[in-house]
Amino acid sequence: MTDSLQDFGPRTERVAVEAIPDRPRRPPLRAVDPPTEPVPIAGSPPPPPQTVYVPQKPTIGDQLHAAFVAIARILAVRFQLLLSLIGAFVLAVLAMQWQSAAGLYVLVAFCAGAVAPLVWLEFSGRRR
Repeated sequence: MTDSLQDFGPRTERVAVEAIPDRPRRPPLRAVDPPTEPVPIAGSPPPPPQTVYVPQKPTIGDQLHAAFVAIARILAVRFQLLLSLIGAFVLAVLAMQWQSAAGLYVLVAFCAGAVAPLVWLEFSGRRR
């Protein structure tokens, strides 16, 4: 029985290890100012001229995209206003059915926190 335990027990082996000598350290790198102009290499072609961007008129696609973005923003605000008004009416009907002060408080809080700011945004946008 001791033979079988020795087969699975920990084994200790000695390995020859050599010390690696320390490498000499490099001196720290110094910051060097880049040359102001590139140094030409003999036999190389001249550098290309600088790129000049010419302003172009917007294409019809760009104009249509801008128009659709403006329409989407206007409709998004009006859609939010419509949804908040529908929610306010539903809360008002529920508050009338329950006939409780808690339902009335929820309706007032919703109208003051959601509907009133959206209505104000809609009317302030029309004045401009």
